[in-house]
Amino acid sequence: MESILEELGISETDFSKLVTHNNSLKGIISGYVSEWHFEKTLDSYPLIQSHYKPDDHDKTKKGDRIVHYRDQDISIEVRAIVTKSIKKYSNLFGNTVWKGEFKTCCARTRKITFSDGSEQFTCNNPRNLVDIYCVCAYPCTKKWDFMYCLNTDIPSCSSCKKFTQLQKEEVLQPIMQVSWPPTGVFTTDLNVVLEKAYLQKTKS
Repeated sequence: MESILEELGISETDFSKLVTHNNSLKGIISGYVSEWHFEKTLDSYPLIQSHYKPDDHDKTKKGDRIVHYRDQDISIEVRAIVTKSIKKYSNLFGNTVWKGEFKTCCARTRKITFSDGSEQFTCNNPRNLVDIYCVCAYPCTKKWDFMYCLNTDIPSCSSCKKFTQLQKEEVLQPIMQVSWPPTGVFTTDLNVVLEKAYLQKTKS
């Protein structure tokens, strides 16, 4: 298979410079690399029967990966901790702790429709867009570490002043505080979150 660098007619050094000097390009590449590393972990979970990546332009299936867990399709969105938000600490036991933020919102404003028929143009994502958020901690640890939480564990957007109360409850808070090692609603055990997502789907 021909190297993509050979196909583009660019050296590894020049490609590295191109990525380094263009933050948007670096962000795109880092995002897809995070997804690739996450995908490699999925075959280690015996109750995941199959998994695939939906087409980026398929508006009927959201999430970066769809896994068939037991007898249900569960969607997973992969995000990363924002590098500029990271702060490093030592806790009382001398262990390193990182704190930062990840974004649940999308890059572009688009129109979403709420349960009462009202509409808003917003970057915020609707609450039930995906089942699970997977957050990559590589910007902190320089390792392909991941933590997980249910979509339903992310707070609603109480600060959105232009929204009605119902609208606030139906979109996610755009920025979520996180830490590594994970605390609160986040865990490194995907099995736990998959089982919770499965129970939510089978009870509904």
